[in-house]
Amino acid sequence: MLPKLDSFMDIKIWCAGCSSGEEPYSIAIFLKELGLLDRSLIYATDLNEVILRNAKNALSKESYKQFLKHYYQAGGSESFSKYFNNYDSFVEVKEEIKERILFFRHNLVEDRKINNFQLIFCRNVIIYFDKDLKDKIFNLFENSLDNYGFLVLGESESLDTHNKFITIDKTNKIYKRKV
Repeated sequence: MLPKLDSFMDIKIWCAGCSSGEEPYSIAIFLKELGLLDRSLIYATDLNEVILRNAKNALSKESYKQFLKHYYQAGGSESFSKYFNNYDSFVEVKEEIKERILFFRHNLVEDRKINNFQLIFCRNVIIYFDKDLKDKIFNLFENSLDNYGFLVLGESESLDTHNKFITIDKTNKIYKRKV
């Protein structure tokens, strides 16, 4: 799906509920490998400001090991370490990756649309909400996606009852906004 973003002049991606930041960093690394990072901007949001502050700064050594494993499982082909500065007790994401990610607080239930996106990731967040709150969040996502935008949910989530999206890949929980 990420290579399809090449048709856009400016690529905006939203990682809603980004937690400790592995997902936006992973996306940025793949965009870099596809030659798309320099025209991309990733919005990484979460409700918890402490987690966001930590995500902006560094990864623990343990997180890095998991990150490395997932990178190669997902088909990464570069030397993964070239994207990081390795220190004694932590690993820092290099500036060329970090500068394309905006970390900030956003409440999916209470806050409004923040931009128009080509791609929204919201993985394993909405499973904690009841139907009314899920509908509110799906409406936010629908209003936040451009006409050809995609939404990716977590493995335990679905849009089966929300009719404003087309299912692209049911197994991988990829949906497209209806035009």
